[in-house]
Amino acid sequence: MGSVTVRKGADGSVSYRAAIRINRKGYPVYSESKTFHSKKMAENWLKKREVEIQENPDILLGKEKLIDLTLADAIDKYLEEVGSEYGRTKRYSLLLIKKFPIARNIITKIKSVHLADHVALRKAGVTHLDLDPIATSTQQHELLHIRGVLAHAAVMWDIDIDLNSFDKATAQLRKTRQISSSNKRDRLPTNEELIALTKYFVERWKINRYGTKYPMHLVIWFAIFSCRREAELTRLSLDDYDQHHSSWKVHDLKNPNGSKGNHKSFDVLEPCKTMIDRLMDHEVRSRMLKLGH
Repeated sequence: MGSVTVRKGADGSVSYRAAIRINRKGYPVYSESKTFHSKKMAENWLKKREVEIQENPDILLGKEKLIDLTLADAIDKYLEEVGSEYGRTKRYSLLLIKKFPIARNIITKIKSVHLADHVALRKAGVTHLDLDPIATSTQQHELLHIRGVLAHAAVMWDIDIDLNSFDKATAQLRKTRQISSSNKRDRLPTNEELIALTKYFVERWKINRYGTKYPMHLVIWFAIFSCRREAELTRLSLDDYDQHHSSWKVHDLKNPNGSKGNHKSFDVLEPCKTMIDRLMDHEVRSRMLKLGH
């Protein structure tokens, strides 16, 4: 029913592809495959998957029993279906949540006590994962990410999940100030602070002359003059920079109605052009290219 084949990459790396193909009477032809770094992992997945299909033939119809789906498994399935629609911050947060005890719970059985325990854990810090305590605003973001997965499961996978109880629990956590919204910025950095930061990063750049450090003394001012968010800066591509018209296209600009496909251009003013020229300096550029940029 299944087989494992060896695949060699152009760089000489070896991977193992486990494939299942079933042509059973009364069912459509079913095929599934997954690639692993070791033959043992491929064989183990193959055996596990064959047992799952044997116990639940509806898989052959594209219908899997999701009653006993853990939060960790639900996160994997969620990211597989819609992960490409979101930024790396949300993806990283969900992958991190998988490492916590709450992720071992069946999604239909996640109660307020599990949410409270998770918040308490993150408030204290997770030493075995080398994670420091996080702010109440970050706590709220994590719970919202969990809720997003549960809401998707309820609507798209037809799983009976009590989102009302989840919302009541988060409302109480918010009322008791265990979680909260992000604090609003009430001031801009002063000239003295910006100068101090610039001097600090210039020194770091000089000290690591033969290393591969970011030229933060230039990035800071490029961010200020371009008025772009951090996530937007990391998505900027030189191919989208129109020097002739002094404009630069930003992909997937943040928007309340969804950022995917919301591409907008911004005007590149003279101070910003100066920073671009300095970033494109041969020495600076060569050091950045060592980081793959």
